[in-house]
Amino acid sequence: MRCSFEHAVEAHWCYFVEGGIERLAVDVNRKFRRHYLQMSHYLDNEELRGEAEALRERTGKGLPKFTEMMTNLDSGDFLRTSYANLSLSVHPTHLTVSAYLASDNSTTSLRHEAEVKVSYPTL
Repeated sequence: MRCSFEHAVEAHWCYFVEGGIERLAVDVNRKFRRHYLQMSHYLDNEELRGEAEALRERTGKGLPKFTEMMTNLDSGDFLRTSYANLSLSVHPTHLTVSAYLASDNSTTSLRHEAEVKVSYPTL
């Protein structure tokens, strides 16, 4: 779900911000070229390296940081709050750790399955 959220924010930013599509093209070109150069070194493949190096690198600004995109689209806190809630399920946080801990007055043990007692109003 968080991945879909990130793609939606990026797509909206590129569509609604002037010059967004061009900045996306610059970013995609750079990442594509960098990936294939890295793969050519990893595979020690001269042909792939030559093809990647032959790609003309686009000039100009690429995409801004994701947090900047959210701020540009939403002057309030809806996007940032939604993103923070979605991030709780994919990053090890206090919630992740505590969901697997069981404790009584004297001992703490590990659960085999998570027990989440907090419900978030995520989207």
